[in-house]
Amino acid sequence: MTTGWRGVIPAVTTQFNEDLSIDFENTRRVQDALVNDGVHGLIVMGTCGENNSLDPDEKRQILKGAVEVVAGRVPAGPFSFARVSSDDRHGRMQAYVGDGEFVDDPLDTFGSRAVVPVPRLQALMRHICKHGSEHHAAMNRSHAAAVLHEAFTTYFGWEVYYHGGPDDGC
Repeated sequence: MTTGWRGVIPAVTTQFNEDLSIDFENTRRVQDALVNDGVHGLIVMGTCGENNSLDPDEKRQILKGAVEVVAGRVPAGPFSFARVSSDDRHGRMQAYVGDGEFVDDPLDTFGSRAVVPVPRLQALMRHICKHGSEHHAAMNRSHAAAVLHEAFTTYFGWEVYYHGGPDDGC
């Protein structure tokens, strides 16, 4: 299985004032314009460029602004979810992974959000509750659950529930 980024995902430039201080307002304006133009993602403070010369507080402020700009504006497309937890009572790691799709359905709420239909959601929630896993999960804009499942089980030896995977009983 291959994973990859799809669509247009530009590296966003950080805007500066004439005195070389960061222009946070115009930096957010550039990010907003890119999202309005239909990009599929943003690379904020990549490994090349001004990121290397910013202090930690400046970096946090730029990232906070980017999160506020894109909040609730996730374009439709593939995604994977994953959660890794320690089962302290039994001294082991456990995880769950799965794939899905972001959809364009409206959602009137606050914060960073997206609508993601999950096939057999009740089965997933039953697994999460039965095994004591947390329900907050990391999300990635590609289908990577099979790769994560293989890596976690083969290389780490962890117990992994692969929701929708070949051994899920679907």
